[in-house]
Amino acid sequence: MKTVRILTSDRELYAMLELWVADEGYEVTEKDDADFTVWDNESVSGVASGAQTLSVGDDRAELPRPFLRLSFTDALRSKLEHKKTRFRVDNARSRIYHNRNYVVLTDKEFAVFGLLYDSIDRPVSRDAISEIARSGAQETNAAEVYICHLRRKLTELLGDNPIKTVRGHGYMLTFSK
Repeated sequence: MKTVRILTSDRELYAMLELWVADEGYEVTEKDDADFTVWDNESVSGVASGAQTLSVGDDRAELPRPFLRLSFTDALRSKLEHKKTRFRVDNARSRIYHNRNYVVLTDKEFAVFGLLYDSIDRPVSRDAISEIARSGAQETNAAEVYICHLRRKLTELLGDNPIKTVRGHGYMLTFSK
């Protein structure tokens, strides 16, 4: 099992990152020989420099605060698996990049994508997707509408459909290895 060391004096940040690391199937360790290190720049330097960032890995890639789980897990996966992910997610612009191409997602499409991405290779229920997709209206097919939009855009970008329907369980984001 791959190990991750988290360096921060912020207990809430540590607890959140520890949970996200465990959800990805990695183990949190305090040892120096961890496979991967994440550190809070302000806490580690001990100086309130105003640089509100979280450093990810040895190449000092930084996530500006506030950062999303999606950004963190994408960086974690790409570092620990020693390969680039098939795509890059730009949270600020709601874009997904693959090679030199990209697709722009609406806010709700991006929220649904984030939910699927956080549960990659595990089904997400139609009800959970519908709750994120609708804005107070009682739309009965909100999940299907946004899954259809995402499938179209991601298939156009990646060349294959990464969203699978799991009968009786919902939808699952998968990528061919």
